[in-house]
Amino acid sequence: MSNMQQADNMTYDDMKEVTEGFVCRACEPQCTPNRPGVFTPINLSMSELHVTDNERVHWIDYITEHTEAYDLPALQVAYKKALEGATWSTQLHELPAPFGFKEDVGVEARIQICIFPTAKNAFIVKHCIFKSKLKPAIFKKVAYGKPHSMNYVHPKIGPKVWQYTFQGIGGYLFLCYELSAEAKAKSDKGPVTNLSDKTDEEIDGGFAFIEKHAKGLSGVKLLLWQTKALKNQTPIRNWPIQLAKEIIRLIVTEGTLIKEEYNWPLTMVHFQDWVLKIMEDLYEFDTVAFGLLGASGKGKSPLGRTALLSQCRANKRTAAEALYSEPCLRVTTDFDFLRSRPGNIVTGYKQ
Repeated sequence: MSNMQQADNMTYDDMKEVTEGFVCRACEPQCTPNRPGVFTPINLSMSELHVTDNERVHWIDYITEHTEAYDLPALQVAYKKALEGATWSTQLHELPAPFGFKEDVGVEARIQICIFPTAKNAFIVKHCIFKSKLKPAIFKKVAYGKPHSMNYVHPKIGPKVWQYTFQGIGGYLFLCYELSAEAKAKSDKGPVTNLSDKTDEEIDGGFAFIEKHAKGLSGVKLLLWQTKALKNQTPIRNWPIQLAKEIIRLIVTEGTLIKEEYNWPLTMVHFQDWVLKIMEDLYEFDTVAFGLLGASGKGKSPLGRTALLSQCRANKRTAAEALYSEPCLRVTTDFDFLRSRPGNIVTGYKQ
């Protein structure tokens, strides 16, 4: 079963269980690089806005097909400046379109953004949080896409479940909220938000715990383990979730010797006709495995990479399960290293 299928099988009660013991808190604005996720917009529980809806704090602006170019570095700078200090902002309409509001709302707000780049366009989901309740008619005026509302209505549990799903989506993420443990620090002065009060032995113990228990896990299983490890009585309890996620990612992937390559300049049209004729006779896009043997420096790698990425791009157009995955090559010196990294038919191989 693929990671996305496992994610689809998670119910509201499942997500409620794994977020128990956590709270959703505002944090310094964070911008994460493009990476695969275990959830897709399908997993976001939301409904299209109706003018008869009640006024509320949380609204969703969903843009299904954005075809215009966008300046990602400029957006990152503007986003961090607007929400610096985990504060509320009245300047979100100044963010580059369509990532902010069409006009000044007149209400202090925060915004979280997901960008899903595809071969032809991008899907954009904006989670808009207002300091005071906003009427649906007003939000509809300032939204660039289709306005939606969250289906989670419980004031404490709903935002946690939404954040858990939102942070698990692939693509570029712009976050100003995070899940953190409710537990108090030893001094009982408040929740632990950094490692400055941890001893070297405690930090070493946390790293050893991750290396022992997280290696070999991937996808939803890794996400579930990570969530419970940060909540329960473990050596990484109360560690900042974003820092812990990055440490876990590095430890889990360390030593796999797999390199993901998204940019490859050649296509099959760059090869001579006689090569294409041989490939046509030998290689089909449903081929399970294809190997090239020969002396070094004779062109095996360029041909193999081009054929594989061509197949990945073709699968991208036809595979619904890989809608939000970017075609890429996964390069390794040994087949055994592939076992530790799940993938799909767009990212080089399928587990």
